[in-house]
Amino acid sequence: MALDLSRRLDDLPTPTVRAVAWAAGGLFAGLGVPMQVWERRLRATGGPGIVGLQLARDPEQAAAVLAAWGPTGRQVARRQTWVDFGYLKTYGYAGVCAAELLRRRTSEGSGWDRTGRVVRWLPVVAATCDAVENVLLLRTLSLSAGAAPSRGRVRATRAAATTKFALLGSTILWAAGAAVLGRRTGQP
Repeated sequence: MALDLSRRLDDLPTPTVRAVAWAAGGLFAGLGVPMQVWERRLRATGGPGIVGLQLARDPEQAAAVLAAWGPTGRQVARRQTWVDFGYLKTYGYAGVCAAELLRRRTSEGSGWDRTGRVVRWLPVVAATCDAVENVLLLRTLSLSAGAAPSRGRVRATRAAATTKFALLGSTILWAAGAAVLGRRTGQP
């Protein structure tokens, strides 16, 4: 059975949504392994992991991260950022499908159901922010040694990263609430 992507999420059968959630979750976990290896390599330089550059407060802090990483760390960060374009798709799909599955377990018309119809899309918006962040990071990582990124690029990168983290955190909080408090009566 081919998945008709033109169909609305509400119209997809639960087994299909569950299968996509498991497949995307598995890919997320699988890609998490090299992502963690690269994180350890970045920290081994004496600098922070990639989040340290994502959340740099100003050009000076970003330049300090780049200097700590050196050429080898910057190459690792570039590789990690390129792979993150695929990684963000996995958590986007997994997040949407997991939230949709939880929403389907809530009482129809309840507050959990209504908010779930919006919250289920937050992982897609978060993944979009992550893609913007990745483009900005790649531009920063391509700067010559010793150069600092512009204040605007640092701010935009930080804004994209904090928005991504806030949206994912909000989805997780809603999902926990829906799983515990939003269950339909008689549902397992």
